[in-house]
Amino acid sequence: MEQYVSEQEYDSVETEETTPEVEATLEDQYGEPNDGPEVEDDPRLDAEVTDEDYERWLAEPDLDPSLWQVAWDGDEVAALVINGIYPHENERTGVKSGWLDSVATRRPWRRRGIAGALIGRSLRVLRDRGMELAVLGVDSQNPTGALGLYESFGFRQRKTWVFIRKPFDT
Repeated sequence: MEQYVSEQEYDSVETEETTPEVEATLEDQYGEPNDGPEVEDDPRLDAEVTDEDYERWLAEPDLDPSLWQVAWDGDEVAALVINGIYPHENERTGVKSGWLDSVATRRPWRRRGIAGALIGRSLRVLRDRGMELAVLGVDSQNPTGALGLYESFGFRQRKTWVFIRKPFDT
């Protein structure tokens, strides 16, 4: 089993408001081209995120950067976990759940246990905020082994989704 960084080893981990470095980390993690032929011609992958989109996201009432966990290496973001608590969902379901919305590690820092350290810290932060359950979504075919990492923290598959699409001829 892979070893993860212990709590004592990540003193440089801190909660941070969004910065260009945070944006670059998310782009590095999620901006990778998809290899599968089923998505390579998907025009949504080329959609540009505008400043207005970003400002709209920052203005979301449930967005709470104090929940975020960011690992810095000097002035560069090495990895991050963007966590969220959604009171309306919790009220609707009757369960106090917190989400690990995005887990991202930039390529030069992968396989060093940083994501594991941030996930562990995220779970403590959510528990300390009174959450009873932690939830996340994952691409089970992710080549980085994300599913195994999450399972090592006790996450278990609850639902499986299959996304399919059919392009229309123009």
